[in-house]
Amino acid sequence: MLSRNLPVKEAGGLRWRARSRGGAAVVLLALVAGMEMAVGPVAAAPHAADRIDGVWRSDGYGTLLSIEDGRLQEYQATAVSCLRGDTARRTGQGGSGSVIYTGDDSTVYRIRPAADGAAATLHFDGSVGDRRLLRLPALPAGCAEAAPTGAPATFDVFWQTFDSSASARRSVGNTGMGVSGP
Repeated sequence: MLSRNLPVKEAGGLRWRARSRGGAAVVLLALVAGMEMAVGPVAAAPHAADRIDGVWRSDGYGTLLSIEDGRLQEYQATAVSCLRGDTARRTGQGGSGSVIYTGDDSTVYRIRPAADGAAATLHFDGSVGDRRLLRLPALPAGCAEAAPTGAPATFDVFWQTFDSSASARRSVGNTGMGVSGP
């Protein structure tokens, strides 16, 4: 800002005096401090990574994500099992408020929370689509148990996984083989 000279009235007539920039700065500082005291300290917006922590269920895929302290743990859940899957660690912040996780196999997960915190979007780098995530209060109890073992248990897990996947495709009218279902 350019400073201008201001007229000052004195006993002998008008005299010009330079305006002080320091005075304007003091007034501005006092105004800002007064506003801070009137409304309280301004809270910082929550960091996207803080809003990501928790348990998420992928809509229609049987995939669960548990995210805590910069670590992502994937689970595959069916009616009879909850199998531990891939892991990833937080590696950065992306555009549009997304948080980036990179898996041990170099898979890149981009998770963008919705404004309400109850949903999010999952994108895998290289994928043409996104998956919708819904927040859960906690992992299902079966995810804390050991995976079933033995031939019958292994078959049950396979069958439930296959059936769950086929049911998801049938619900959208696609068999997954490029042919529309009934």
